Amino acid sequence: RLDRVNTLVSDLLKRSVVEGQSYQGLGTDYAVLTREYHNNVNVVSRYIGGVYVDRGFAGQENAQTPFTPVPEQEQRRAMQVLSDFVFAPDAFSVDQELAQHLQIQRRFFFNYAKTEDPKFHDMAVRTQKSVLNHVLHPVVLKRI
Repeated sequence: RLDRVNTLVSDLLKRSVVEGQSYQGLGTDYAVLTREYHNNVNVVSRYIGGVYVDRGFAGQENAQTPFTPVPEQEQRRAMQVLSDFVFAPDAFSVDQELAQHLQIQRRFFFNYAKTEDPKFHDMAVRTQKSVLNHVLHPVVLKRI
C-alpha cells in the first residue's frame, strides 16, 4: 500500500490540476494520500511487539489461543518496512515541482498570520514521532 501511495503522489500533478481552477484540489488530494501513508505506517508499527487477540470461547469451533505474539519474522519484516518507508533518508522526499504547486485556496481569514507553504518536515516528523511513540512505548518494549 505504501508503494501505491508513493505512485499516486508521483502522478498527482498530472491527475489533480484542473485548468482554470485553483490548486486546492491538488492540495486536498496530497493531504489525503499523506494521511493514508501515515495511517499505513502506524498499522505496520503495531506488528512490532504485537499480540494477536482471539475472543473465542473455550471449546468453540475454530477458536484459537486467546493471546498469540506476532511471529518474530513478521516483526522483523515490519521493522524493515519502517526502515524503508519512515526512517530512510529519502522516505519523505517530495518532487520539487509538486511542492511548488501545493497551494490551498484562501478563504476568509483562514491561515491568517501563518505561512501558506506546506510543512513537509512537520509532516515527516509527525509520522516518525507517531511510529516511535508506539514502538518505544514501555508496554511494547516489554514484549520484544
